[in-house]
Amino acid sequence: MIESILLWRETLSVMPDHHFFEIIRMYLGEIKTPYNKQRLIEELSSFLRKEENKQNIIKLLSKSDLEIITAIQELPSATQDKLHSFFCNEMTFAILYEDLMNLEERLVIYRHPDKSSGRIVFDINPLLETTLLPLLKRSNLLPLAELKAENTSNNPPPALTPGFIASFYSFLLEYPDLCKVDESLKKRYEAMLQDVFPAHRENNFLTLMVSAFSNLSLIRMTDCGYTVKNKRWLQFAKLDQASQYSYIAAAAAGHFPRSILQNYAQLILSIVSEIPDQGFTKDILLRSIFLHREKKIPIPHTMHSGRFAAILQRAESQAESASDFTTVCTNEKLFQTIERLGLVYPAGTDIEGKIIYKKMVLQAEDPEKKCASIDSGFSMTILPGLPLSTLLPLAEISVPVRYETISQLEITKSAVMRSFDKGQTPDTIEKKLNDVLSHKLPQNILFSIQDWYESYNSASLFIGYVLKIQAEKDLLVEKNKELAPYIKQKLAPGIFMLDFATKKEAMTVIADSGLNFIGSIKDMHEEEDIPPLPKIYLTASATFRNSSDEGEGENRNMPEESLSNYDAEYSLSNDNESSDFIQKLNDIVDNMNLSVEQTEELKSRIQRRIIVNESQLKAGSVRPEKNEASGMDYLGKIHVTEHAIASESLLNLMYDGATYLVQPVRIEKQAGDAILKALLQPDGTEKYFQIGRVQYLKRIRGSVFKEPDYK
Repeated sequence: MIESILLWRETLSVMPDHHFFEIIRMYLGEIKTPYNKQRLIEELSSFLRKEENKQNIIKLLSKSDLEIITAIQELPSATQDKLHSFFCNEMTFAILYEDLMNLEERLVIYRHPDKSSGRIVFDINPLLETTLLPLLKRSNLLPLAELKAENTSNNPPPALTPGFIASFYSFLLEYPDLCKVDESLKKRYEAMLQDVFPAHRENNFLTLMVSAFSNLSLIRMTDCGYTVKNKRWLQFAKLDQASQYSYIAAAAAGHFPRSILQNYAQLILSIVSEIPDQGFTKDILLRSIFLHREKKIPIPHTMHSGRFAAILQRAESQAESASDFTTVCTNEKLFQTIERLGLVYPAGTDIEGKIIYKKMVLQAEDPEKKCASIDSGFSMTILPGLPLSTLLPLAEISVPVRYETISQLEITKSAVMRSFDKGQTPDTIEKKLNDVLSHKLPQNILFSIQDWYESYNSASLFIGYVLKIQAEKDLLVEKNKELAPYIKQKLAPGIFMLDFATKKEAMTVIADSGLNFIGSIKDMHEEEDIPPLPKIYLTASATFRNSSDEGEGENRNMPEESLSNYDAEYSLSNDNESSDFIQKLNDIVDNMNLSVEQTEELKSRIQRRIIVNESQLKAGSVRPEKNEASGMDYLGKIHVTEHAIASESLLNLMYDGATYLVQPVRIEKQAGDAILKALLQPDGTEKYFQIGRVQYLKRIRGSVFKEPDYK
């Protein structure tokens, strides 16, 4: 706090004299000579420390004022450009600029160079910060939606569910060549997918899922089509539902390095989790996205050992430094992605007809639930309620027939044979089925699985490590306590199939075995080793809404941080009290013996809410200035323009029916008229105006905290 106060005072001390004395006169009255800047700054600080003045400043804050001040509080390094981007859907640059200048005149905010970037940023006056903080609720920026008309149409079920993902996983296992070289779906498989997933016939949602799973490294394109990374899927299934869907949404938006993907998934989880049960309109949801992206959530880095992991981490670090996901995916695209995947859904409209979006309702999960059935025709039906980790082994031994909330699959020989490749046996398959079946497993299915297993064992095709030695040395290998556990099968005398996970493991075991006659590994293809996706989290345990939480309180599933933003708001003085105070000040001015110019200037200050204490209503504090002119007042327009150029202020002018906010550069006199050269704001484009044709212009008072040369 002390450091902030010193910075605020320094900003005042380096202010141009014209602006410094203007602010001092408005708050302290006529300046007596000789004067000392530091003493005047101390007097101004004392004025702001008085409780009465603080409360009057609070009393005069409007709803728009609170929004801007809250945005400055919430946005890290709140530059003018950043604030303009945040409020671009609600106010023009001219209006925002004028509001910022007004809040600076009222000493509520100030600007200074940011320590890290050097850019000019806005901050709250540290002398008022403690008084203002109770008002700066996040709900000022993200107001709750008020449902006027509920969506009565039949909403489709959530796009992402454990059942959908498991069914899609099963389809990928059965049809690995479903995509062309450019990763677009082949026509035949596209039609099959639409039959299996009829809810997604009308868009390329299914293609998007293939892309997302590929970007998550759950599948990998090879010359034989997609290879499903089963181990990776099992790791993914251990994540909670909300994290799974956030990762899928992040991967659906584009292909990112691993660390950026985690950051992106964390961002999506935080955005969706903050949506209250009442919902947000799209404009407010876009605001929420903007705020979360600016916060830059810190991500803990998990260190992995091993040479491959070190190479991977270096590659990710280089990719991250060369890429920024905030430039790859705009706020609008991010909104479209989470809407398309059903993380938010249209629940109705508000009084203005704007669509209200609520966050998805997660399916309740119970791994012990008996919610599957199998008939004697090998058809398996699975009701909602099982987690993805339980569904994947079931999907592995079957092919999807149809998914519409309820999963319909068929146990086939080819699917079961694939599960045998992964080390499953009839006993393990029987156990997994009995764990979820609501009835006893039909005997004909169990018999078929046994029969397929015998057929499977009649011939084998291996890929792995082959050890070839002289036949007379077989026992040395079979009896070796280090090497024997890795023997998968003895193919012939002197030929063993060994089961090593990695080349490094093989080299270590062989070295430890003491069989120095084996030598080095020859031409071995190394299996890829990818660490699991890192966890993403919130500051509270609640994430998306869960179906089991319906009706248990509106804020049941909001994170703790969000709950605090939607508590009963700080009790502001009502508009009548503010109006009464302003009227009282105007009455005092009317009863003062002032000139017309002095009266107009003091009433202008009251209107701009600069006057917070009767002591400011002094004739000696006024130096009348003409700040606006219109119509035929040619000399008035020239005077206002010249004053704006001299004070480096902006002009708000109407010309040929259009309104412009400009930075005046110079006036070029011509016969019968004058030409104003100006820079359009905020992009700085040059434009020329004939002053005689200007219908109206107003000088917008330059910032009392002008941007000085801090060099």
